[in-house]
Amino acid sequence: MAYDEIMTVLSEFCPFMLKRLSTRWENFRLRYGRSEEQFTEWQEILDDELQRILTREYISFLGDLLHSKHTSNNSVEDAMDEDSKEYSNVSMKTVSELGQKIMKSENVRTVVICTAFDAMHWLDTSTNIKSVLLCELIFKKLLEDNYVQQVQEANYLLQSILYGLQELGEHDANQGSMLSLAVSVYGNLRPKFPELRETLISSVACEPELVNALEDTFFNAVEQCKRPNHEKRKKEVFRNAISKIIGKNIGQHHKRNIVIKNLCPLPFIPKKKNSIDDIDDETL
Repeated sequence: MAYDEIMTVLSEFCPFMLKRLSTRWENFRLRYGRSEEQFTEWQEILDDELQRILTREYISFLGDLLHSKHTSNNSVEDAMDEDSKEYSNVSMKTVSELGQKIMKSENVRTVVICTAFDAMHWLDTSTNIKSVLLCELIFKKLLEDNYVQQVQEANYLLQSILYGLQELGEHDANQGSMLSLAVSVYGNLRPKFPELRETLISSVACEPELVNALEDTFFNAVEQCKRPNHEKRKKEVFRNAISKIIGKNIGQHHKRNIVIKNLCPLPFIPKKKNSIDDIDDETL
């Protein structure tokens, strides 16, 4: 099947959508929480909802372009929870023929990568989940075809995930999916680009000791052999290293841990055990 016409359309359409969505989300970020808003309440709600729907549908559209989708004979099953099934299906990991064409076209590939990774820090949790799953597919293809050739490209991928964790890390589902992607990006690109270590330190302002522990967990063969749940351990260590920037609920922003110094221990008074004779006397 020829895809020349589709690629011509995508080469114009994808840059337009990236610019449009980036501008709209940046404007949303700038006016978020402002009291001097000119829109009426219903206009704000409508504009916000339309923006979220448009963004989610476009990310889904990119996913449909890139991955192979195997149809099922059970139409009832396909109709149920179509959106979540589409992105949780194992077939998402396979790049379609059109996806291969897109990834081979440098112009379209770059725009699709930027859209998927930028969408992780747009302020919508559903968009974030969709974009992370799309990024997993894209990153897998980038590794297979060795498309990441410059340290600037590696830095962009890692920093986009860190930015997403800063914006939406307060939500457990979003945090978990982004941490998995971050572990994959850092673990696969760090040996090729040692500069990623400094990028992580400068972006997160974390202690070098935490980064050393992270690198030991990621790249120490002995450490890998000792721990059966090594991938889970990687996520824990990575989360500890970047804990300063992970987004928190507004109620946790200024939380202070209560520390009481020189607190005297409460005296322990053992409970008196009544003998059988005492119990008999009381009952009589």
